[in-house]
Formats: sequence, C-alpha cells, structure tokens
Amino acid sequence: MHCKICKKGKLEKKFNYDEQISYLICPNCKILTRFPDNLTIDYYNDYMDDDKLSKSKSLAKYYFKLFESTVNKNAKILEIGGSFGFFSLLMKIKKNCIVRNIELSKHCADFANKNGVPTFSTIADLDINSFDYIFSFHVIEHIEPNLLMNFIKYSYAGLLAVVSKRC
Repeated sequence: MHCKICKKGKLEKKFNYDEQISYLICPNCKILTRFPDNLTIDYYNDYMDDDKLSKSKSLAKYYFKLFESTVNKNAKILEIGGSFGFFSLLMKIKKNCIVRNIELSKHCADFANKNGVPTFSTIADLDINSFDYIFSFHVIEHIEPNLLMNFIKYSYAGLLAVVSKRC
C-alpha cells in the first residue's frame, strides 16, 4: 500500500493501536496514517472509557498551555476535528472565548454539545471568516489529499494551528 499524500512511499507498520487498527508510516514523507483509515472506527464501542477520556483531556490541557498566551480573551475560535471538545471547553472557560467545534463523529459531537461546546458535523453553516483562530490537532493526516486544499484554505481567517505528530 502506497502513501496517499506523497504517492511515493510504501507504507510500513509503525505500531498497532489495538487488534483492529494499525498505524503506518510513509518512509518518504514521514506522515503517519491509520489503517483502516475509516475515521469513525474507534469512536464506537469502548472509545469513551476513562483511560481514553483522560488522555484526551491531557492532550487538550497541553495544547491549551501551548496556545494560552497567543489567544486573546473573548476571541472566536473554531476547532476542526475537536473530538470531545475538551480544548474548546478550556478556551471557553479560561479565556472566555466563543467556541465552535467541527466533528464528524456523532458520538463525540453529542458528548461535546452536552458539555457546552457547540459542535457541528459540517463547516458549511459557519462563516469561516468570522473566527479569530482556527485549531486542528491530529486531523490533517486523516484528510484525503483531494480535500486537503479545502482544509488549508481556512487559514485565511486568522491563526491556523495544525498539529500532527510526525514519527
């Protein structure tokens, strides 16, 4: 199987997430990708166990500390692929930001909405230029190459922070 991003590298197994999901790395561009690459495969069944929620909260706290001094109080923030909405919730509580979250998983979106983070399944209903900051953590590697330019064009709104681990 070849890399969907660079089309050159033959993917190599990096590690197994569980019995069904493996992470593969492209030796050419070093992008890590999930196999199978169905975005919703791990959002069901046991995804919300305490350990995974704890890890998600820890990541949100880490990214909040990373960007806390960058984001102005009362700013409008969009998080793309925000999962349970923990990062957005921290920005809402600690910086009094107006937050919106885009999340494909209905399971995660329901969780985020119940916790006070307005979450949508599509960006179509939002005015992308109304946001001061756009954040996306560990999402870009899951986007098909033909949709990548649509993702990148949203950077015109202000700060676009895309964080994705490279191995």
